[in-house]
Amino acid sequence: MNFSAQTVFIVFLDWICTFGVEGLNSKSLIMPSAISKLLINYSSPRLLLKYPGLIRVQHGLAWLMTLRFWYVLKVILPVLRKKDPGFMFIDAGCGSGEILFPLIRRFPDAQYYGVDLNENALNTCEKQKQHKKIRNLSLDNIAIEQMKSDKKADVIACVSVLQYLDDPEKGLRNLVRSLKSDGQLIVYLPVNNRRIIPGYKYLRDHWLKGVLYDSYRKTNDLNEKQLRISLSDVGLTIDEIHYVYGVPGKVAFELMSFGQLSILKLPWILAIFFALVYFPIIILPAWILMVVDMLLSHKTGNGLILITSKTNC
Repeated sequence: MNFSAQTVFIVFLDWICTFGVEGLNSKSLIMPSAISKLLINYSSPRLLLKYPGLIRVQHGLAWLMTLRFWYVLKVILPVLRKKDPGFMFIDAGCGSGEILFPLIRRFPDAQYYGVDLNENALNTCEKQKQHKKIRNLSLDNIAIEQMKSDKKADVIACVSVLQYLDDPEKGLRNLVRSLKSDGQLIVYLPVNNRRIIPGYKYLRDHWLKGVLYDSYRKTNDLNEKQLRISLSDVGLTIDEIHYVYGVPGKVAFELMSFGQLSILKLPWILAIFFALVYFPIIILPAWILMVVDMLLSHKTGNGLILITSKTNC
């Protein structure tokens, strides 16, 4: 689940509904552990699970604030349009379905399979599936190294997942086994980690230390060179290379990321106030930067998308 400002508001409303107004009179100014736990562990607020119609609202807001989704969809759509209408698509690491559900709306005749190791994220997917009465989507709470699909996939997307695997090559081998002979695997990987805004890296490493994603989600050392080697070793050929998050995208990400991480760092009263002030100010400049980044071509960037196919078809 993509953590962002809208998640804070939904979780906060959920907390108020659960514990009542007396919760606001707490002597502690620290963000309630129930809230911070939900945010850090990508848990779905009960309000979303009770009213699944809000899930699409949250997904929409997440899309507005996450450039990665824009790029992945831009790359995936041309690939899927070339497939037969009843193609099989696997989202390996689907989260709460930010990529899955837009594709289901665009290609309603296809078959979909989403897997994720995070049970809370899959609960959100399942609620949205039931709410929309979607019959062509199967979900599985399993690691991609162990996933099994009844049907071979025409296309598999693995977006920002490989860096969290203990053995990325093992995960890739299983993805290859799940592909048809002419199937394609689309991989997104964060790379380079270059920073633009002066002082941003210092704030991440010092003031925001302890709330960073890398602090509570172990990452491996997979980089672009190692990924290319691993793809070749498992029998995949790279068809297209797309670098994303150029300078405008990096600045937009840093603006968004600073706000999101600050919400976790601040006492809850200040966090809500900060979100109400900070995001309305930076959201328009960040959107403009994201659009500019999409319009430019990049020879390098902080994100890498590879379209691959089986070497021996």
